[in-house]
Amino acid sequence: MRYNTAWLWPAVVLFACGAGNGGADIADDTGKIDVQDLSGLPDDVDPDVPGSPDSLTDDHTDGGWCQEPPRLDFVLDTGDDGKPCTGGNICNVLLSNSGDRDLDVVLTQCGIPVWGAWITFEKMNDVLGLGQLEYGMAYTDADGVASRTLSLAQHTVGQFQVHVCEYGVPETGCIDFNVKTFVHSYPVPLIVGFADYQGAYPLIDVARVYLFKQYVGGKPKCDDLKVNNLPTATVISQTVGITQSAQFSVLPNLETEKTQNYTVVGLAQAGEGPVQAWGCEDGSTPGKPTKVEWGGQTYVDLELVDVDISEN
Repeated sequence: MRYNTAWLWPAVVLFACGAGNGGADIADDTGKIDVQDLSGLPDDVDPDVPGSPDSLTDDHTDGGWCQEPPRLDFVLDTGDDGKPCTGGNICNVLLSNSGDRDLDVVLTQCGIPVWGAWITFEKMNDVLGLGQLEYGMAYTDADGVASRTLSLAQHTVGQFQVHVCEYGVPETGCIDFNVKTFVHSYPVPLIVGFADYQGAYPLIDVARVYLFKQYVGGKPKCDDLKVNNLPTATVISQTVGITQSAQFSVLPNLETEKTQNYTVVGLAQAGEGPVQAWGCEDGSTPGKPTKVEWGGQTYVDLELVDVDISEN
C-alpha cells in the first residue's frame, strides 16, 4: 500500500473498496491518501478525529508517492528496564496504582508522519484482568502519533502485553508493549521476568525461577552453576509462562536482614519436557542488580539461552 505524502484531505475520511490489502491506491492526479475500508470497526473507537496536519512534504518520495511500506514505532526511546524501545518490536513498561500510563506510538512512511490512520491497541495474555484501556483504537495525529491510556484495574502484581497494529494494513507490522504491574502499597521485593526468547526451541512456553542466596564473596555466581547439577535453591517459584513474571512476595529473613543478594536462575522448557534454555543473573551485569531490600522492589529480567538437552 502507498500513501500520498504530498497532502491529505483534512476533514473527510473516504471509504474505498480494495482487494488483498484492504484498500486501493488512488490515482496520482487526485492527490488523496490511499485509505482502507473501515466498516465493521468495534464500538470502543475514540470518537475524536484529529485536525489536519500543518504541513506535509514529498521528501523521500517518487513524484509525491511513497514507495516504502508504513512503519509503526514506539515514541518512548527506552523502556522502564533501560532497554531501547525505538526501532524494536517490544517495549517493557511498568504500570502501578500510582497513576495511569500513556502508550504512545508513531506511524511514518518514508520518514514522514502518516496522519489519520487507524491504530489498534489490544490487550494480550491478561488472564487476571490487570489492565484497562480507555479505547481499543486511536487515530494518528499530524505528527503520526497515536496514544491510548492504560490504567491498573486490579491491585496485584502481574504481566500482560498490549499488541499495537495499523488497522487493515498488515504490511506495516505490529509492535508490543510488555506491561508489568506492581502495587506501591504492598511491594513485592523481587519480580523476575524473561526477555523475548530468540532460541532454537520455539515451543518453549514455561519456566521456573530458582533463587540462590549469596553469602561470603558473593557466591554462588552464575559461573559456579551448572544447569544439570544445580545446588539446593533458597526459594523456587511456581511454574510460570515465559511471557509472565515470577513474583517473590516472601523471602526468608529479609525483614530482619533488610538487604539480601541473590543469584537468579530461570530454567525454561516446553510443557513438561526437559529443560531447553536457561538464564542467570548474579548482580555483576551493569544495570541488572539482584540486590533485594526490605520495603523496596527489585525487577530482574532474564535472557534465556539454549542448553544442550543431552547434558540434562
